[in-house]
Amino acid sequence: MTTKINIKNLHFHMPSDEVVKALERHDSLLGKIMTGINDLPNEFRAMKEQMNKVIGEVTAKVASLEAALQQQGELSPEAQAELDALKAALQMADDLNPDAPAVV
Repeated sequence: MTTKINIKNLHFHMPSDEVVKALERHDSLLGKIMTGINDLPNEFRAMKEQMNKVIGEVTAKVASLEAALQQQGELSPEAQAELDALKAALQMADDLNPDAPAVV
């Protein structure tokens, strides 16, 4: 069995200075939230730039290592496995940042 309560008029009595203080606190919190929200695009951009930098550095290092290894001949199975794992990790990092759509 469910009982419904219907409230038509509800009044709170609070001293006006407390209301002003509460509104000031809410306004301050709202300002902090909005500042945080407005800073997000800059933070996201910085993170993307950092990720792109890391991917570029690792890609260059892998290419350099591959070239040096190819000059020396065949890799041991263990070295080849480590190189393959490094390439896979690099691809996983690259996949975190979707490629830009092709311009037609």
